[in-house]
Amino acid sequence: NLGLSFGENQSFYGEENVTILDVYFLTNEPEPESEPEPEPDDSWTFFTHTDGTVYPINIVGELTGSSYSSTISKTNIAEVDIGTNVTSIGDNAFKECSALQSVTIPDSVTSIGMDAFKDCIELQTVTIPDGVVNINARTFYRCTALQTVTIPDSVTGIGSNAFSLCD
Repeated sequence: NLGLSFGENQSFYGEENVTILDVYFLTNEPEPESEPEPEPDDSWTFFTHTDGTVYPINIVGELTGSSYSSTISKTNIAEVDIGTNVTSIGDNAFKECSALQSVTIPDSVTSIGMDAFKDCIELQTVTIPDGVVNINARTFYRCTALQTVTIPDSVTGIGSNAFSLCD
């Protein structure tokens, strides 16, 4: 077996400034396997595209628009199943997600920010989890398709215009 041990810009077989990048192809030993990616589970957040494609994203702590914007466009989100690693939904997190019809919020979420679902004109049903204390201002403003909202006893305050212009 060939063993190579030297840094960058060395001389090797008469060649100058050689850098060894991968010595495994020079030996009979297999290249070591990389660590596998963790499998998505209910701690991950799943975004369903309007075409049916599901995108799992591991979001920990606060879910914001930037948590998913590099993966899926707001206008292409049909469903969201928020993972148990999420503890809060930030201001404007789903604002203007015009195709969003369904959202599942786990009990791990204890706060939902202002305008979080504002102008989600296709959103139909929401269940606020136990542990949420406030529904902030304009949280569901202009959710014109909203038919059912389940609010637990833990909610002690509902901000101004939280449900304004919901038909």
